[in-house]
Parts: sequence; structure tokens; C-alpha cells
Amino acid sequence: MSRACLSCLPSASHGFVDKVRAAGLRVTDVGDVAGEMVKADAPDAAARNIEAVVRVARLVAVAVEREARAGRVPVGLGGDCTITLGVVAGLQHVHRDVRLAYFDGTRT
Repeated sequence: MSRACLSCLPSASHGFVDKVRAAGLRVTDVGDVAGEMVKADAPDAAARNIEAVVRVARLVAVAVEREARAGRVPVGLGGDCTITLGVVAGLQHVHRDVRLAYFDGTRT
């Protein structure tokens, strides 16, 4: 059985905060918000790992909303593209007009 992780990053990705600080920006790392190991679904599944995706998206949304309400600009780093659901949902609770810059590190 193969396994994937929602919102889990390789430890090397955590150097992102140090690089942003080195560029002269003030950064607060709020730590890991959510993560969940998921099992591979059937290839013909209409929605994959939907329960896990919803759980993680809700946790991410709460954290993003909290940071946005405090006047900070949240930056989400995730290991699965579905993390974006929580980021956008959290921002929409605070701002009517939400825009997203999305960088996918998948190599093809």
C-alpha cells in the first residue's frame, strides 16, 4: 500500500522561513498546522481520501483565518495541492476578494 501525506513537507522545505528572513522580511513561523497520512484509494474513486482532505482543510482554514485577522499575510507550504482548499477558505472568512499565487513544485 502506498501512502501519501496531506500537509507534510520534507524537512528541507522548512528552510523557507530562514531564507525569507535573510531577505529582510519579518516572519513568524506558526509551526505545523495539520498533517495526516492517507492510504491510496481505488484508481477509479470519484473523490480520493475525502474525509482526510476535509479534516485537514478545516484545520488549515482556522489557522489561516487567525493569522489574517491578526493583520498578517499567511503563507502556506504544503505537500499536497488540496491544502489550497483550507488556505482559500480561511482567507475568504476575512476578505471578500481573495487572490491566490500558486506554485507547484511537481516535476514532470
